[in-house]
Amino acid sequence: MATGKSPGLDGLPAEFYQRFWSLLVTDFVDVINFAYNHGQLFPSQRSGVITLIHKHGDRLDMKNWRPITLLCADYKIVAKAVANRLLSVIAKVTHSDQTCGVLGRNSLERVRLLKDVVFHANQNRKAAAIISLDQEKTFDRVEWEYLSPVLKTMNFGQSFRCSLRLFLIPLLYVLVAGTITSAILPSGRTVKLCQYADDTSVIVITDLALNALFHLFTRYEKASGAKLNVKKCHALLIGTWQSRSNLPIALNWSNVEIIVLGSRISNNNEEQWVSKIKALKTTLSAWNQRALSFRGRALIANMLGLSTLWYLCSVSVLPEAIIQAVNGEFFPFVWRKKRE
Repeated sequence: MATGKSPGLDGLPAEFYQRFWSLLVTDFVDVINFAYNHGQLFPSQRSGVITLIHKHGDRLDMKNWRPITLLCADYKIVAKAVANRLLSVIAKVTHSDQTCGVLGRNSLERVRLLKDVVFHANQNRKAAAIISLDQEKTFDRVEWEYLSPVLKTMNFGQSFRCSLRLFLIPLLYVLVAGTITSAILPSGRTVKLCQYADDTSVIVITDLALNALFHLFTRYEKASGAKLNVKKCHALLIGTWQSRSNLPIALNWSNVEIIVLGSRISNNNEEQWVSKIKALKTTLSAWNQRALSFRGRALIANMLGLSTLWYLCSVSVLPEAIIQAVNGEFFPFVWRKKRE
């Protein structure tokens, strides 16, 4: 378990269990087995301290705050063990479009896929849109009455389902989100969506498909207790839809770009690099005033300069014009504007 975390109501951090585990292990296992056999945790294990973390936007808007619960370390120890058991089989029961919590899958692949969709639609003049869906406090809203049948359908045994009910873990939502995937992808390998936990991006090519998507989520909300936050759903018009004005559903539409998993999905590949180049210039300009050795300048260029570009380079093709711009900034900085 990670250390340096705030403890729950009992005030005992993870470091306490690590230091005295040899003395506690027998009693600890007995307590957990007792709770499992009786189908209920002890009060301290079922209680936590709720606090708020600001996500983004206006701090006076409560929807921009995310609640977290500080749980006791004994609960988190067992929850981690249950999660590790689930991790060993989760790849077999989740669709390949889901990248969260599955070993061997990378969320960057989903970002690259969306960028490829944009490129294909624009190059071949296809009508399409990418819909980025936002759900309100996803894990807190999903009801066990919905989750339990989902787990049973996936052939998880009664004993393991009981463990999951006692020790709810965020990874469970990956399984819940799979029900959305199976409903959207009933007809084969056509590229329709990509997922990272509850972060779902859907590709639609007709108004009928768009309306069907939100009709599907309405049914999903009624069944699971989830809630779609339409005000925070964003959509990117691509291909021939970039110039479209008659938009069928009230979303945050754009024909420029949207943000998915921290990456800009844009109709203009070079435009997304502009802010990076500006930040790069600012960083190098600040350090250029200092008396640095050649090695020091090379170190700054790599650690504070190039490091800001690595993520975007991993998900987007680096345009030739940007390569020239980067070289134009680094060469004079490292060599102090000298030719030799």
